[in-house]
Amino acid sequence: RDCFDFPDLGLMSAKVRRAYRQKQLPESWILRLRHIDFKFKMDMVDCKWHDNYHTLRRFKHMFGHVDIPSNYTDPHDPKMVECARWIQRQHKLYRKQTLYPIRVKMLRKLGVRLRRPSGPKKPGRHDKLLDPEKDREEIEQRVNRKAWIAELHANGSSLAQRKREHMSRVKQRKQEQRKKRFMAKLSRQNHGNQSSQSPSSSSS
Repeated sequence: RDCFDFPDLGLMSAKVRRAYRQKQLPESWILRLRHIDFKFKMDMVDCKWHDNYHTLRRFKHMFGHVDIPSNYTDPHDPKMVECARWIQRQHKLYRKQTLYPIRVKMLRKLGVRLRRPSGPKKPGRHDKLLDPEKDREEIEQRVNRKAWIAELHANGSSLAQRKREHMSRVKQRKQEQRKKRFMAKLSRQNHGNQSSQSPSSSSS
C-alpha cells in the first residue's frame, strides 16, 4: 500500500481489495484485474515484507545505495528504523537458505549484496524455497513423486501401505539371509566334527 513513488497506485489497490471483500467490485473490474494477475487477497506477512521492501527502495532513492546501517535511528521515520532491522533478518534468512528465491532476486535487483558461506544445499527444503532455474532437477523429482502418490491413491493404495509392504519384504529378506548364514555355519561345524573323527576311526 505504501509505495513511495506510486502512492496513488498503492491507495487504489487497497481500495480495490476492500471493495472486493465487501462484494462491491463490478464483475468487469474483477475479470480485468485477474487478467493482469492482480492479487485480491494478500497474506499479511507478504504485505509486511513488501512494505519494508518499498521502504528500502525509498532509502535508496534518498541516499543512492541500500547499505542501511543496522543501528539506523530516525525518530521522525519509524518505518526506516524498522527497515534497518528487516534487512538484517533477510541476510540471516539467506545464510540459513530459507529466503524465497523470488525475494532473493528482488533484493539483488535492488542492489542488496546477499552472501552466505559456500556449502551443500539443505535437504528437504520447502517447495517455495526451490529456485526454478537452479533446482530444476529437484523440482522435477518432486513433481514425479507427487504424480506417483496420486496414482497410488487413484488405485486404492497409499504411500504408507507401500512403505509397510516394502518393510515387510525387507524383513523377510533379512530373515532368509540370517537363516542361510545359520545353515552355512551349522554345515561347517558338522564338516569339522567329521574331519576330527576320521583319524581315530582309521587308526582303529
